[in-house]
Amino acid sequence: MPDLKALSGFAYSGHSRILRLKKSDWQDVKKVIGMFGKSRYHALKKYEQFIANGVDEGRKPELTGGGLIRSVGGWHEGMS
Repeated sequence: MPDLKALSGFAYSGHSRILRLKKSDWQDVKKVIGMFGKSRYHALKKYEQFIANGVDEGRKPELTGGGLIRSVGGWHEGMS
């Protein structure tokens, strides 16, 4: 991920919906934002900082490949 702004362009990341750049029925935005605070304004600030910190950390191999693949220990284990 090049930067936080680029994240808004990914159709299924949910980030663009949380920021109200796109709308959909499939994501519970209130629930996600509620994890960061009661006031939408302050919760969004905390959410944005949380996401920015993650972008700064870069890609993590242990978080790629899908949940099922990770849960069995990676592609090698899943194919055995």
